[in-house]
Amino acid sequence: MQFSFTKMLQGLNGHLEKRHWPDIPKGSVVNSGSRFPFKKNITISENVWVGRNCMLNGEGGIHIGEGTVISDEVVMLSSMHNYENASSLPYDEVNLLRPITIREYVWIGYRSMISPGVTIGEGAIVAMGTVVTKNVAAGDIVGGNPAITIKQRNMEHYFELKQDRKGYLKRLHSEHMKKVRRMDDRNKAMDT
Repeated sequence: MQFSFTKMLQGLNGHLEKRHWPDIPKGSVVNSGSRFPFKKNITISENVWVGRNCMLNGEGGIHIGEGTVISDEVVMLSSMHNYENASSLPYDEVNLLRPITIREYVWIGYRSMISPGVTIGEGAIVAMGTVVTKNVAAGDIVGGNPAITIKQRNMEHYFELKQDRKGYLKRLHSEHMKKVRRMDDRNKAMDT
C-alpha cells in the first residue's frame, strides 16, 4: 500500500485542488471553494493550508511562507483603486499594485481580511475577523478592526518548535503515516 498525503488530506477537510493548481508545493493543501484571481502572482511554500472559500487576489503579488495556516473565508487583496489625485470620482482606472507577504508559520483566523501592501511577520497570529491594514511584527497576536496587537507570542518556545521542525501539517502527515503503518501491519498479519 502506497501512502498518499493528498488522499489523507482529502479525508480531513475539503479536497486538494490539484486540477486547478497542478504545481502546488509538497504538503500544501488548498481546500474547495477558494479562488485565486491572478494566480500566477501567488507563491505558496511547502506545508501551507488554505481553508475553504478563501479569496486571494494576487494581482499585486502574494507570497505565503512555509507552514502557514489560512483559515476558511480569509480575503487577501494585493491591489487597490487609485483615489488620491485620481482623474475621476470616487477613483480612476489606475490599479495600484501592493504585494502581500506572509512569513513562515503564520496563522490567519477565520474571515480575516489582509489589505494591500501588508507584511505579516514570522509566527504571527491573526485572530478571526481581523482586518489587517498595517504590517504585523513577528510573533505578534493581533485582532480587531483595524488590527491592534493583543499580545506577543512566546518566541523562545516558537523557535524551539521551529528548530525541531514541528509544523502543524508536518505533524498531521507524521501521525497519519504511523496509522498507515499500523494498518499495513494488521493487513499483513491477517494475510498470513
